[in-house]
Amino acid sequence: MNGMRKWLGVTIAAALLPLAVPATAAAPQKVYDLAVCVGAFDADDPLHRACDVDQAQVINNPTQQTPIQARIYNLSPPNTNSSINSIDLFALVNWHALSGTVQILDNANATKAGISAIGAHLKISNLAPIKPGGFVTIQFNVDSFSCGFARWDVTAYTGSSFSGATFAPSPDYARPGTDVACGQFTCNSVTNDIRPQGDVAPTSPGYISSLKRGNYNTNGITTPACSTLYAYVTPTITATSAQLQTLWDKNLFDSDVAVFRYTFNLLNPTNSTDATAMRNALQVAWKLKTDLTPDFQPALNCEAHVYSVGGNPIPGDLPAPIASLVADNGSKIDISGPTGVPLDVPFSIVIEDEMMVVTKVITNTNTWFVTRGVGGTAQTLHVNPSPTTSLPVMSNPFPLVKATDPYPSSYVGLPARVCIRDFVQSMVDLTQFSAIVIDGSDGWVRIGQ
Repeated sequence: MNGMRKWLGVTIAAALLPLAVPATAAAPQKVYDLAVCVGAFDADDPLHRACDVDQAQVINNPTQQTPIQARIYNLSPPNTNSSINSIDLFALVNWHALSGTVQILDNANATKAGISAIGAHLKISNLAPIKPGGFVTIQFNVDSFSCGFARWDVTAYTGSSFSGATFAPSPDYARPGTDVACGQFTCNSVTNDIRPQGDVAPTSPGYISSLKRGNYNTNGITTPACSTLYAYVTPTITATSAQLQTLWDKNLFDSDVAVFRYTFNLLNPTNSTDATAMRNALQVAWKLKTDLTPDFQPALNCEAHVYSVGGNPIPGDLPAPIASLVADNGSKIDISGPTGVPLDVPFSIVIEDEMMVVTKVITNTNTWFVTRGVGGTAQTLHVNPSPTTSLPVMSNPFPLVKATDPYPSSYVGLPARVCIRDFVQSMVDLTQFSAIVIDGSDGWVRIGQ
C-alpha cells in the first residue's frame, strides 16, 4: 500500500502543517508529542515510533473492529518537574473508541487508571507520572463505523484528573494520521453501505451507500484473476461543502484498472430544490495540482449508450464485456456475441489496455470500425489466447474530455477518470441530493467550496 500513501490526507493538507512556535518565544517547559499506529508499534524500534503492521476492518461486520495504538511522549526538558498524569486523546473526525477494549501499556498505574470513551474522545485519568523522556501507550479498538483517514491529537495535563497545567506540542509537531480500510474488495464483491465518519443516518450528508467494486476491471480481468484490494473512503463535511475521497491499494498488479461505484449524499446548505443548479455545482478530481491539492474540475457524465437488444440503456455503469474479439484488423475489429450494439456511435471500448472509439458498426458482418489508441493508450495488436478463448470487448464508462468541455487543455483527449453515472433528487425531500459516482483513479467528489 506504500504506492498510495502519497494521496492520503491531501484533502486536509492544512492539518499536516506543524503547530509552529514563534521563534522569539521562550521554549515551553511542558512539551508533548504523539504517534498513532493502526495495529501496533514495532517492538524492535529503538525510537519507539515505527508502526509494525496495518490491519483492516470489514465493512458491515460490527464484530470486526480495528486495533489502534497511540503513544504519548513527555518531551519536557529533563531538568524540569513536568509530569503527565492524565490525557484526553481524540480523533479530529467522528470516530469512536470502544471503552471495553482499552488497555494502558508502559505505565505502572495501568490497572488503577480511570478510562472514559465519549464520542471521539478517550480520556485516561490517574496515570502513574509520565516524567520527561517517558511515554505511555494506549491500545484500543475503534468501532465498525470508523474508517478512512483520520488525524489525532491529545491534551496532556499535569493533574491526575484533567486538571492543572496543560502541555504544549513540540516545536515540529504535526498531528498524526491513521488510515483504516473500510473494506476488502475483489471483482465479485457485494455492494455495501458504509459510514466512515460515525454512525450517521442514511439521509445525512456524507453517507456513502452501495459501495462496490466492478465485477470486471477495465481490461476485462475478473475473478479469480483479480486481486483483493483494501479501499479507504474519507468524507469531509463542513458548513459549506461536502467532499469525498476514495482510495485503494496501489501495490497490486491490477489496482490501476480497478473501478468502484458508490452513492454519495451531498450537502445542500441553502436548501435549494433546483436539481440543475446542484448538478452543475458538482466537481470531481483525479489529479493533483502543484501544491498537492486536488485539481477539481466540473463533473462530467459517464459515457452512456442505448443498446439495440431490447433498447436497454447502458447508463455509464461499471465496465462490462459487450462482445468478444474475433480478429484485430487495425482500423476495424471483428466481434462476436454482443449483448447489444450501441445505436449512437461513436462510443468507446477497451480491449486489454487499449482504448478505442467505435465510429461505425456493420451489423450483418459484426464489424466495428475503430479509432485506435485513444485516451493516451497505445495501439497494440490483440490476439486471442486460444481458439476457444476470446478477449473481451469492454464497455467504458469514462468519457474522453473534449475541447468544448470546461477543462484545461492538458485534460483534452484523455478519459475523465471520475464521472457521474446519475444525479438523484429525493422525492421525499426535494432538498436532498445524491450522486452516483464511477471512480477509476483514487478520485475526489465535491460540492460547495
